[in-house]
Amino acid sequence: MKKIIMAALASVLFTSASSAFAEGLGYILDNNLYYPVQSVSLTEVYADIPGSDISLTESEEYIQASTDPAIETDLYRETDEDAEAADEAAASADTAEFTAEPEPTFIPTASPDVSAITPPNYIILAVQSPLICSNGTITNIWDRPYIYNETTYVPLRKTAECLGASVDYIEDTQTISVSYKGNTYSINANDDKVNIFYGVSFLPLRDMCNYLGVTVNWYDGLITLADDGYILNYQQVNDYKAALEYQGYTDEYFLPRTVVNPRVQYTYEQMNEDIRVLGKMYPDIIRDIHSIGTTSEGRDIPAFYLGKGSKTIVMCASMHARECIATNFLMYMVDSYANAYVNDLTRDGYSFKDTLDNYSFLIVPMVNPDGINIVQNGFDSAKNPEFVKSLPQNSFGSRGWKATAQGVDLNNNFDLMWYSKGSGPSSEGYSGASAASEPETKAMQELINNTDFLIFASFHTQGEVLYWMDPNCNQELSAKHSDIITRICDEIGFTKMPSDGTEGYSGYMTDYVRYYKNTMAMTIELCPYIGDYPYPESDFDTIAYPVRNIGLILADAAEDL
Repeated sequence: MKKIIMAALASVLFTSASSAFAEGLGYILDNNLYYPVQSVSLTEVYADIPGSDISLTESEEYIQASTDPAIETDLYRETDEDAEAADEAAASADTAEFTAEPEPTFIPTASPDVSAITPPNYIILAVQSPLICSNGTITNIWDRPYIYNETTYVPLRKTAECLGASVDYIEDTQTISVSYKGNTYSINANDDKVNIFYGVSFLPLRDMCNYLGVTVNWYDGLITLADDGYILNYQQVNDYKAALEYQGYTDEYFLPRTVVNPRVQYTYEQMNEDIRVLGKMYPDIIRDIHSIGTTSEGRDIPAFYLGKGSKTIVMCASMHARECIATNFLMYMVDSYANAYVNDLTRDGYSFKDTLDNYSFLIVPMVNPDGINIVQNGFDSAKNPEFVKSLPQNSFGSRGWKATAQGVDLNNNFDLMWYSKGSGPSSEGYSGASAASEPETKAMQELINNTDFLIFASFHTQGEVLYWMDPNCNQELSAKHSDIITRICDEIGFTKMPSDGTEGYSGYMTDYVRYYKNTMAMTIELCPYIGDYPYPESDFDTIAYPVRNIGLILADAAEDL
């Protein structure tokens, strides 16, 4: 199987290797040292990995033989020949063997206290769990061990430090050095064994431990590290699995963590990097990455498809700059759905694989990047800062900026019943000099006009409401769509807004869609109303959880159109 992993590059380049490695392992690519993005908890609102039954022995000791295939993978392998060579190596490697005799079924307690049963200097990890037990204490290290080609990979620095080892980087030789009780394991940062995900270095576990004199034992998804050969019994194995919230695994490639980090300020540059990485990781379902146009400050407006299906649903976000956390959600949704697809997961009765095999989501994650730059980086970051500063502003200053860098509110600029609003360019409300005067508007109108789709969804913030109809379009749509919209609102817990809120005036994007495409179009206002801008990234879960299934729900709704 050709490997599709690519390193997710951290966004900050350091010229000083010693400072880069002070807090976490960096890595070398194209003679540049990259610093890892800060690890942040990614609450598993999207993950529902099914458990797997285990085969047990009649004896109380349950352990795999102490061999682990030394199959390493190459993050930067680009040729079919290299991929085939690695696959041949994997096929010829020694595979793990289990001692296997049946045991009675045992259901562990939900959260056992393992502190009393854990020997000193004893580390326990579980595949696909971010938790680690170090000397009886459970800690969340965020980065999950994973399996690829029958080899277990672990986050190097965090695992080593839980063990009590020290980790150093030698700049002159670009060498990572791990020291433990007089033993040293060294590896070049460019070595093929070093796999990088979002700035975190992963290595084959047994490879490192063999050099450090640490015993590794395997219990069907549970991994122990110790200075001696202490063996767990059946009861202990299940207690530790419960304590580490182990949910099972299959012997195939799993992401150690998702790529998109939605709980920090999510910049235009980071979004583009994440799109690039996700396209490399999931080329079958994240495809046709392209620009639909260029902003007035020269930024491309990226778009791409998620899915394989012939039926299309359009999703866009962040038309209004201060509502930029909508981009965080849409990109996190893409990342999570792709991960769920390759692992054939289901959630709340929906199958990710069935949905993405039958539908393609055309994603425009950031419609107004120029405005978002002002919100995130201030007025001086604009290409014409004096012009921006001279415009009328709301009370929130740069962080409440709603318009483009030209002072035009894009959702008043579409070529449907357009009329002049506002006295001139401003932080919000101005409809522009003429209909579709702005390059961002032109780009979205061209996409709408030239794409066949069943549903169009524009993501905004705040209020947890859904706008779905206007009196300017074909009113037969109201009767056709009303019950479907009610069902969507009931499932996500949002308020269904009245159908006549824009009578007599427009310039709005979703009104344009309904009028010219005669299809379902909605504005989804994410997150509770707080009256401040932008919505804090630290509260991302209040956005994500209610609408975690929105793509699946819309695809299901499209079946009734």
